[in-house]
Amino acid sequence: MKFAAKVVKHEAIRKGDLDLLKVGFRGTDFAGLKVELIVDAADRGKYPFGSGCVVDFAVQQALPLER
Repeated sequence: MKFAAKVVKHEAIRKGDLDLLKVGFRGTDFAGLKVELIVDAADRGKYPFGSGCVVDFAVQQALPLER
């Protein structure tokens, strides 16, 4: 399943010695979709507000065989 989303927030966070950025996305076609991506703070320019992406959910499920 694929959903379109746009960047709606940036939040600076710190984990130990690392300066990170939490990038928040909201779905454009599916209003309930919320995605957060944690990246290096230096990559902030790669995720400008309003830029879009496609979120691809490739779900695999293994079912045990009955004996």
